[in-house]
Amino acid sequence: MLSMARQHRLPSQALPQLLKAIEEAPKYGDLAQLCRTQDLDVEDGVFTILYATLFNACGAVTAALVSSVARLHTLSDTEKNDILQPTLQALEENKGISGESLGEMKTLESFVLEVRKGERVFGSCFWAQRDGSVFPDPVRFRWDRFLDEEVGGGQKKNLLFPRGSWTETFDFNNHQCPGQDIAFFMMKAILAVFLCYCNWELAEAPVWSDKTIRLGRPDRPVSLTSFKFNSEQAKRVLGL
Repeated sequence: MLSMARQHRLPSQALPQLLKAIEEAPKYGDLAQLCRTQDLDVEDGVFTILYATLFNACGAVTAALVSSVARLHTLSDTEKNDILQPTLQALEENKGISGESLGEMKTLESFVLEVRKGERVFGSCFWAQRDGSVFPDPVRFRWDRFLDEEVGGGQKKNLLFPRGSWTETFDFNNHQCPGQDIAFFMMKAILAVFLCYCNWELAEAPVWSDKTIRLGRPDRPVSLTSFKFNSEQAKRVLGL
């Protein structure tokens, strides 16, 4: 019981701060009004968002992060720098992580879209997103695939996430995931910190075969031999 208390002490201390941040958020009034419109208690509405963010999204985002760390390992130093520099510039110019700074991270956004995991619905999203007539050279990992939508022919609309087009707005009449923007925000924010302020080494080079049901991860478990976090630099830029 003592070990359990120690394990859950930090989350229990963080919860009041999280609830306070939600109540002070610019869109909180809109959320409260939406709850009332749907005959839903505001507290229940906030709980639903917390549940979706902290429980449902946890497994999917964790799996995607593992795949992302492994994929970064496969890029050349030049490719990593092409992603790193615009990401770091966005953080520094906007003084931390925000909607504005994440919106400017186009190279990181393209990288995240490329490592999205497939999900089986009626058919296979994995293979739908490897249609050569839509995605040139679809099997090879290309982190910059979605940088130029005009040249690419508007490829984002052909991404499935996970019940419809990536660009389709969810509403009460479709089955599009209402948390996709939250998950995407989390992925970009976490990877921005990893990329700009962390260094790590993997125990072995990751390999992907033709397996389709493994949440985007490489064939073997991803193990770290070292991990360093530049906390001082991160504090200066992110205001931690």
